[in-house]
Amino acid sequence: MILIFKEYKKIILFLILSFSFSFIFYGPQIFLGFFTENTAGYLSKRIVGKEYLPNYTPYTFLLYNPLYLYLIVLFVLCIYGFYKGKNEEKYIFGLWFFIPFVLLDFFVLVPGTHVHNYLFPLFILAGIGIDSLRKIYFYLISISTFVLVSIIQINVFVPRFNQGYPFINTNLLGFPQLKINKSYSTPIYGFVYNRSWKEIADFMRKQKRVPSFTTNENKVVAEYYLFGYSYTDWDPDRPAEFFIKIYDSQEIDKISPVDMTKYELVKEGRDYQIFKYIR
Repeated sequence: MILIFKEYKKIILFLILSFSFSFIFYGPQIFLGFFTENTAGYLSKRIVGKEYLPNYTPYTFLLYNPLYLYLIVLFVLCIYGFYKGKNEEKYIFGLWFFIPFVLLDFFVLVPGTHVHNYLFPLFILAGIGIDSLRKIYFYLISISTFVLVSIIQINVFVPRFNQGYPFINTNLLGFPQLKINKSYSTPIYGFVYNRSWKEIADFMRKQKRVPSFTTNENKVVAEYYLFGYSYTDWDPDRPAEFFIKIYDSQEIDKISPVDMTKYELVKEGRDYQIFKYIR
């Protein structure tokens, strides 16, 4: 009983310290009103899924880890690490996984990439599992996993090696990979994406008159590079002056409603076409 009580004391201390460090960061935001003004609305929409497509966490996870065979090894090592770990390690990392897992996957309808919060303890447990192996297996699994993960991540996130994933169908180390499925609410962060928007912006700034523009690209991307210009959704009664068509845009297969018979091509690049409204 005394031993169990000591373990619970460690768990309680861990939780208190965790919430204390979190409060140091979030406390000022709450008391100064930043949370209410800038975060509360966004957070509530994610919780209830308002204005979002359906979320599917396994798909989000596999999107960032397209060749998932090494994850099976890590999962087995995670279980082994939980078995071989000390009692306080089991409790602490178990709670670290369990609490955000329940909150994000059962109470938040669109957790997005925030699911990484319950993956960290699993990777630590996998490390404990590897460390518990004999030296020969330790070095073999550690080195092979590191090399495999590095090769995969380089081919996914380094511009020179990325072949268009996940915006087009491609191959990754010989394995076919389908482009992103826009049926789900899947955030796209960190992937290689260059559609010559700086070149587009240079061309647009040289125009004498740009009252408005529309595009088949992600609105946030377009407005960032063409800051100061008026973005508008397609309206047949009030057509935009310019239509910027991006090849393999972040909107994937979304069909543009723009009536192309009312536009003429004025500029073409490797990744885009720019059309001007015919008056």
